[in-house]
Amino acid sequence: MKRTCLFRSAIFLIVCPLLVLSTIASSGELPVRKPIATIGGGVGALCSEDHDRLWAAVGEDLVLFNVTDPSNIYIESKLHLEGGLNQTVKNGNVLHALGKENKFWTIDIEDPLDPKILKEISLERPPKPICFMGDQGLILDGSKVKVFDFSEPRDPKPIQEFQLDHWPNLIQTGGTLGFTGRDREGIRIYDLSAPGGPEEVGRYPLDRYPGGLVMKDSTAYIVESQMGIHVVDLSNPANPQKVSYIEDRNVMETVQLFQNYLCLPGTKPDLTIYDVSDAHHPTKVAEIDSPAGTLEVLLTDGRIFLPSEGLKVYDFSTPSDPHFLGKYSHPHLPKFVYYRSNIAYVGGDASEIALVDCSEPKDPRVKGFVQLKGTPRCLTGIGKYLYVAGNEFGLEVYDLTEPLKPEKIHHDGRFQKVHAISFGGNLAAAAEWNGEVQIFDIADPSHPNWVTSYDSGSGSPYNAEWLDEYMIVAGGRSGLQLVDVTYPFSPVFKNLIGLEKGVSHITLLGKTAVLTAQQSPAAWFDFSDPIYPKKLGELEETPTSSLSWKDHIVLTGNQGGQVYDFVDPLNPKKVAVFEDGLNSQSAIFGDLLFAPTWWKGLRIFDLEQQE
Repeated sequence: MKRTCLFRSAIFLIVCPLLVLSTIASSGELPVRKPIATIGGGVGALCSEDHDRLWAAVGEDLVLFNVTDPSNIYIESKLHLEGGLNQTVKNGNVLHALGKENKFWTIDIEDPLDPKILKEISLERPPKPICFMGDQGLILDGSKVKVFDFSEPRDPKPIQEFQLDHWPNLIQTGGTLGFTGRDREGIRIYDLSAPGGPEEVGRYPLDRYPGGLVMKDSTAYIVESQMGIHVVDLSNPANPQKVSYIEDRNVMETVQLFQNYLCLPGTKPDLTIYDVSDAHHPTKVAEIDSPAGTLEVLLTDGRIFLPSEGLKVYDFSTPSDPHFLGKYSHPHLPKFVYYRSNIAYVGGDASEIALVDCSEPKDPRVKGFVQLKGTPRCLTGIGKYLYVAGNEFGLEVYDLTEPLKPEKIHHDGRFQKVHAISFGGNLAAAAEWNGEVQIFDIADPSHPNWVTSYDSGSGSPYNAEWLDEYMIVAGGRSGLQLVDVTYPFSPVFKNLIGLEKGVSHITLLGKTAVLTAQQSPAAWFDFSDPIYPKKLGELEETPTSSLSWKDHIVLTGNQGGQVYDFVDPLNPKKVAVFEDGLNSQSAIFGDLLFAPTWWKGLRIFDLEQQE
């Protein structure tokens, strides 16, 4: 008989439980679980500290990278700045940080290992780049240019403000000249030394909006976004003259000049380098390309720092031939994690796995990478074996005997749609997007032996759990399928359990199962009798997945980020919530919870922490 017939004859359980608790309400303030460390989350706002150190924004943190060995970059200190950063500028022992929101900070970095906020200043709008002229700094606040006196960094004072008749998207200084730019209006030039305050003295038109601007002597290099670079003589600011034009439709918003080399970040390639020793005849000398573009670059001490797929470092001692030296972290889109022997193996939207040393969980450090032949879609493990699946390369197994030198020991290219793998005894289930669940014999986990396929009849079975001789498949809209695998080569469908919106995920805690679904309250069941499970109640949240930890259930995914105590399965209690929630790819190892997210990076939580 075909399995579709079994589906039609399946009994949809509407169980009248012994005890139904409809909604578990929480009372009072719950502890908020905050991460003990964060890694990744995007790198930007670069600023050099010294030859061996680099300030950068990572997520909402200002971090100090140690770049002494570019092949082993790690974080030395960290300072949280609410809302994140757009720019950092170092001025002596003070770092000025412009926020993505309506504020900026002055930060004491006399001891770089212990940065301290000196002053937080609120503005009307998110500030645009800060430009310095001695102790004075110019900040763009909407259509106003505000001038601050930073001679006393603990108490910067506004000393001047002038209103513009336009809303510029950039502000820059060069000597006694100031520049603002606005969409399709080009560049306005100001005399900053005028007795009555900044005075407009000239303009330079553009066809598209201006990006960055940099000056050398009296020559300005002006980026015209997605068009090219204007090389302009400003020896007479009232009458700027075009010297030459570099057509480059890859350029975006920023530009840097190092000696006689112009460096232009873009989208593809990431960086283009021009020799402008002869301003009348600029010459392209090098390109740096990688899968993801950037809008920022830092040149210092003969090295290029490029925030692309984390942070990349190049040797710039020969500008016409930059050489890759090393990088920090995986791409800022971490999605999957497995943890063993103090090493977190992290996969994301790139063809590699990052090896993160978490022996000090509050100070994780990237120690290396494993290159893949495609992007992973699933990353998990059993014991010392790491299982990685991807659309391009199928299923691979790595031996983690040497934690920082994973060795690939098995490859099966047949299964390229796997998105979840679970283990139960000597069996493993690999759920595929096409609706099939591949069953493997893992008596020898180093070489999983395919046994058979189970057709779930669903387009996207999310995951499977194991209970005695049963495999329980969360089958999306088709509900929860109970499958007898007493004989793994011939799985037998036994029952179908439905929620209103189907079942996206199942988590077992002993004989208690928590079922989640899109836009449906999480429900929990007593699976003492797997054939006839009893529904015990519903939680107040509508998460899409969950995890088990000791006697607790942690709700994850959409609307997730709560901890329930299930010591009494008939009366679970909410005991804590997570700061900023948790996504569905979170994982628990021991007492550490790893939460990879594209907007926050990889956050690490200590589940035992006391608030």
